[in-house]
Amino acid sequence: MRPLWQGAFLVLLVIVVARTGPSLVRVWHRIETRVGGPIDFEGRRMGIGYVVGRDSGTEFAMPPGGPPLRILVNPTMEGEAPDPESPIPFGVAYTFLDVDRNPLFRDVYHFVGKRSLFRTDAGAQPFPASEFEDRGLHALDLRVALLVPQKGTEPAFVRFELVEPAGRLADLVLRVYTPNKLTPGTEMVAWQKMRVVERQRLARASIEDYRFLEEDEIIALVRSEWRPIGPTGIKNRDYQVRRVFTLRENPGQNLGSRETVGLDGFLIGPGRVAMVPLPEVSGRVRLAFEPWGDAPPEARGELRIELFRRQDTPHRWTLPVNRPEGTWQHVWAEGDRVLDISADRPVTLRVLFDPGSGLPAGGPDPPTKTGSQRMGGDAGLVPDESWDITPTPAVSPAWAATPDSPIRFSVMGGEAAVPFRLVAFSVAPSIEDPGAFDGPLPARQDVQVRVSNAAGESVMAYAFSFTPEPNVRDYLDPHGLGGSLSKPEPRHFHVPMGAHHIDITADPPALVTGSVRPAGLPAVRKVPRDYADYQGDGTPVPVWFPLDPDAAERLRQAHRMVPIHRQGEPPEPHPLLAAGDYWVEEYALEPRSTGLHLFLARELGPFFDARSGATAFTPIRADRLVEIVFMEDFAGMASPVLLFRKDDSVERFQIEVDGVARRDVTTSAPIGEVGLGAVRAGLHQLRVQGPSTETLLVSHVRPERTFWRKVYVSTLLDPMWVSVEKPGPEPIDLAIRVFAPFGAQEPTYIRTYLEAPHTIEGSRDYTLMLGHFELAPAPEAAPAHLGPPDLVLDEGTVFFLRLGEDLGPGSYRLRIEKESGPGSFIRVTRIADPRERPTRVTPVTGLRDRP
Repeated sequence: MRPLWQGAFLVLLVIVVARTGPSLVRVWHRIETRVGGPIDFEGRRMGIGYVVGRDSGTEFAMPPGGPPLRILVNPTMEGEAPDPESPIPFGVAYTFLDVDRNPLFRDVYHFVGKRSLFRTDAGAQPFPASEFEDRGLHALDLRVALLVPQKGTEPAFVRFELVEPAGRLADLVLRVYTPNKLTPGTEMVAWQKMRVVERQRLARASIEDYRFLEEDEIIALVRSEWRPIGPTGIKNRDYQVRRVFTLRENPGQNLGSRETVGLDGFLIGPGRVAMVPLPEVSGRVRLAFEPWGDAPPEARGELRIELFRRQDTPHRWTLPVNRPEGTWQHVWAEGDRVLDISADRPVTLRVLFDPGSGLPAGGPDPPTKTGSQRMGGDAGLVPDESWDITPTPAVSPAWAATPDSPIRFSVMGGEAAVPFRLVAFSVAPSIEDPGAFDGPLPARQDVQVRVSNAAGESVMAYAFSFTPEPNVRDYLDPHGLGGSLSKPEPRHFHVPMGAHHIDITADPPALVTGSVRPAGLPAVRKVPRDYADYQGDGTPVPVWFPLDPDAAERLRQAHRMVPIHRQGEPPEPHPLLAAGDYWVEEYALEPRSTGLHLFLARELGPFFDARSGATAFTPIRADRLVEIVFMEDFAGMASPVLLFRKDDSVERFQIEVDGVARRDVTTSAPIGEVGLGAVRAGLHQLRVQGPSTETLLVSHVRPERTFWRKVYVSTLLDPMWVSVEKPGPEPIDLAIRVFAPFGAQEPTYIRTYLEAPHTIEGSRDYTLMLGHFELAPAPEAAPAHLGPPDLVLDEGTVFFLRLGEDLGPGSYRLRIEKESGPGSFIRVTRIADPRERPTRVTPVTGLRDRP
């Protein structure tokens, strides 16, 4: 009997070993890999992640309603451990799918990975921030991102893929979370079902212990919880699982000698500058900077700062890079638009904004951009916080076109030709090597465009060349400096009806992007909010919509997709303004309407036109003899005008020029003008005897700092027309300013339509025929006007329209329609060549009291 039982036991043991043997081997292998390792997993938080590779994506089922997703990413490297100081750019491609798994939206979220090492004591073995069980796999630091589906879509699935052109990563481990969906009123039940450790984890967001939280605090905490979601399919067939262990807290010294740029600052230096759009409110900007790299601290260097203002020359400052305090600050008013910051040695830079007294009550929220932080402000200027407006360049994919291997875009034309925008970037000749973009730019770049129909027959061909210039604003390597990328070279075409494919080749190889727009889509802008969108109210409606080329996945796997970090360009002063020789041309509007003369407060800048004396008014004092120099109108003569503003009592003015009585006026008008007659330009003595008026100004005197500019504004009818003559290929920029009653709260909605055909294909410009503009009321009142005394207007809100190089010489008509809103007066101008100025200036002095 005993042998029978022994035999049965042996058979059972063989079956157990056969079934559990592989698992026991894997367990023993895990134990073996940890024996003698630098650390164990004590003091770490374990997470269950899912492996995402290059060739096959991993899909997750989306909860109903298409909520946002929070992803936690740990890239994986095989073989030798990476250098802690070596950054590894990579991306996570995500595609939202419908129930039939048709793509709804695809994009790539780009990261910069690295492997941080820590040491608790001198001489101790360093250990990483994240680690896998398999010692042959190295986990890079955790990266976190928030993904939001497009509005109006409810995706059923989301697919993730690894995008990393350099090929240094084996795969990545992904964890996906979604907001906790609870029925209102069930939050306390969910709280009671949680374990103590879960309650303690949630309560870390509160200053109170979890046992002393109020009910409303508990409800808020429970609703802030994110729950994990897993992939679809069967484990080990459709997806792989990998455990990742992450430090709960920083237990020692970070052995990296330099921090990752992008976390603690923006890298600038030779070959790269930073462009910082400024919020549309007054306040203070603060820069914090420090030298970066291996140069000794005493090494010299300069930080150059340019402040661009609307319709003004840049203001410039120069600072030593190694100044002890490492900071700079500037207080500005509304109208400052962009900071342009450069340095002649590598520097990391952070830019903070302190909204000051100019911030309106209930005004805009701080910026809500990726990577932004809120910093403590200084007492007396900021009550509680600052805004971090350090640049975070947008990342867009570009595609490598070669002489023999074109990049093909497919465009399905409708009933009209499709506008197409091509942008080419010249790069170092070693484009085939994804990690070698440090060579010199070629002396010449040639690009060929071929448009074909479905049968492959050519319907249009175009070729262009350009001389590459180093690009200091856009770059390929977030951690590198240098001119390995050229400035963008745009070209615009109309793809004919019936065409389907656009093939682009380049010699030498270049990076290209393609985008389209519906032919009848208007340009939509909110002014002035869209100048700098740090108020968190959304972004402008795009003018162009990017295309992925055909076989985009194959191109990515072949390393022919290269991400470009793009900043944009600061506003460039008009060439005539920069030369200091210009003329502001005012356009007549049709139909002719009534209007009034309005005075606008201005600061004297380097662009002041000495021939505009008839519209420039400078303050003087009554009952004093003042020496002034009248500016010439024509033929050595001037016709100055005195402007007064007072109460409605009857007053008398006596005006003397060089001791000779010129005017003797008695008036009850609260505001008016008095002409002084013709005088010879040059030095004169002026005395105005009369009441101590609130305001007294005289024209034709070059101002010292501030002055009033007199302009004529037309009543805004619906519609109105402007005739524009374009003498040559040079673009024309129209400035359209709309004035509303001061204190208005509602915006004014304006539509524009330009009657003009696109006459030149392959132009650098593309003129938008239709425009929709939402104009916010101006925050300041115009100081005076010569109109009804009970009317108070604001200083006007301006928007711009360009007639670009794609329009040939000729006459064009612009229609302006007011849809709704308080806007009641309008003025249309452009900066013109002084050679187009009329030879005689006859000032229109408006309403005045005469003796």
